[in-house]
Amino acid sequence: MYKQNSTICLLATDKHSYLEEQVKELKIYFKNVFIMIDKKYNNLQLPYLQMENNSNYKNTHGGYTKQGYGAWSKALDYFNNLETENIWFIEYDVFYSSVDILLKLNKYKEHLLVKSHIPYSDDKDWTNWNLFSSQNINDFDKNWFHSLTCICRISKELLKLVTEFAKSHNTLFFHEILFNTIAEHNNLSIRCCDEFKYVEYKGNDKIKSFNINDIQKCGFNYVYHPIKDLNVHKDIKKNLFYI
Repeated sequence: MYKQNSTICLLATDKHSYLEEQVKELKIYFKNVFIMIDKKYNNLQLPYLQMENNSNYKNTHGGYTKQGYGAWSKALDYFNNLETENIWFIEYDVFYSSVDILLKLNKYKEHLLVKSHIPYSDDKDWTNWNLFSSQNINDFDKNWFHSLTCICRISKELLKLVTEFAKSHNTLFFHEILFNTIAEHNNLSIRCCDEFKYVEYKGNDKIKSFNINDIQKCGFNYVYHPIKDLNVHKDIKKNLFYI
């Protein structure tokens, strides 16, 4: 079977059997599939990846994790010389009912596939701008852009620019600003995907997570975030066969 010339990196805090099941399925269709985790283990085996903190890649989490490091920082460091045409970053609490959704989206040629592309001028009250402005990075003259990036696809060219920024500034910045802003300032194409309509921020409260009733109501052709409990992911997929 032809495999998509793409890498998929699942982002998680720790190991989980459901993530391993996802990898097995995704590897049928995609060239490279890995799981980057925060927690450290001795003798960790593929598909899991782990990295030491690299100060050039700090602050992608905006300080929500200790010292601004986490799976995002480590993944951007690990894949700084990407082999494939692009890479998908998918946080562990993102739910999709079928790989077909990713295969459909992977046909698009834009450099950045993301939920939205919102300029600072249209959303000055967004609370997370301060995570970037507090770093005193003056490259973009408040011509900033943001989007939820719980799931996104980044081209090799865009990732190279992120790597160059990390090396030249000895830091990165909050990933919900990072990809959109660098893509915009380098005239790289961006697609806001309808399939990400239900990718939302609901905090860390499991009660507020999407459930099977929400998915039945809204449709199976969308990606959902968040569903924090990975056992719920498994249960929903099992139940889909009986709906």
